[in-house]
Amino acid sequence: MIKDSTFEKYCLVVDEWFVNGFNGTKAYQKFYPKATNATSDSAFREIVEIPRVIEYKEQKSDIASSELNITLLSQLKLLKKAIRSTLSKSKINC
Repeated sequence: MIKDSTFEKYCLVVDEWFVNGFNGTKAYQKFYPKATNATSDSAFREIVEIPRVIEYKEQKSDIASSELNITLLSQLKLLKKAIRSTLSKSKINC
């Protein structure tokens, strides 16, 4: 069991991870700037394995997916549209 204050700091690390393009090392170093790359990588991996942090990360991911309307179905539709567009362009160039 982690203290609430520690959990809150870990949540900030996870938030930074989402913002910076999923770089765990850099996310950790933002809040622990003296940590080496190796230490930061290891510490981030440990943080995201904590059950309470896993739940927080999943909630953040669900919220982001919902807000951005990122679903499997929407992604498949975009992929289908891209394939059709590529096929149409290749037919024109032949």
